[in-house]
Amino acid sequence: MRICSDVDGVILDYFRGFIEFTQREKIPYPHDPELYGVTREISLTTLKCVIVFHAGDSLRNLKYIDGSLEILNFWKGPHEFIL
Repeated sequence: MRICSDVDGVILDYFRGFIEFTQREKIPYPHDPELYGVTREISLTTLKCVIVFHAGDSLRNLKYIDGSLEILNFWKGPHEFIL
């Protein structure tokens, strides 16, 4: 069996990484944890923010969501896992 999974927001904590990015870059961002989208409240355009976020090390340095690796390894077992 093949199991496919996305990584950002499933295994890697994309939202926490993005919030830390806005703090590091001093981009005003009134984070509301009740809102799912992360780019609608910031001062930059969505495209510019994505370009700046992905141009640096922020995406590469995302941290794992607590417990995600253990669950991933449990599911993987004898199956092919595609990320």
